[in-house]
Amino acid sequence: MSEQAEQAAYWCVVANMKAVAFGPNPVSAGTRHFSAGTKVWVLRTGWGDGFERAHVIGRSRGSRRLIRIVQPTERLTNWRVQLVYSPAVIGLMTLSWTEGEARAMAASMQRHAPDELDLRGAGHRVTRAIRAIGADPQGRALVELAAAALEQGSGDPPELQVLRDWLVEREIGIEPERLALLALRQHRQLR
Repeated sequence: MSEQAEQAAYWCVVANMKAVAFGPNPVSAGTRHFSAGTKVWVLRTGWGDGFERAHVIGRSRGSRRLIRIVQPTERLTNWRVQLVYSPAVIGLMTLSWTEGEARAMAASMQRHAPDELDLRGAGHRVTRAIRAIGADPQGRALVELAAAALEQGSGDPPELQVLRDWLVEREIGIEPERLALLALRQHRQLR
């Protein structure tokens, strides 16, 4: 993208990683590559999968260097449009957005994934909950009960409220939707 690297700035769709623990064995919020709340620059893609996956550029969880990988767009939130000035980011871009394209895409994705506030704090609470549940047999038993009730499709079951209360006793407050996802993922991991 040498021609683009010569220009000063480019329009880009920008998002943040959700504060949810992804992966088969989650130990903290975010993905293996990005922590919760990490800002990523979303690139235009050449394939037509309905934008279910996208190339993103962001700072790696481990090394803090910029990496470019494909991520499911369901893992992203806080969609917006910004000008990119960083030569390092511009150098990793393959296709650039026009301002109109970027604004239209960000607005479309925003309708499907509303903003999440305090992503770092939420990610920290999810990580603390994962560790508390993993370290305590009672926590693991409560996750099993909550996950079984959720799999039966009973909405907001009392078992989930008991798990929520158990976490609050340990000063870990998690939103009901995030706790339901966490319970199901932890249940799968404990199997």
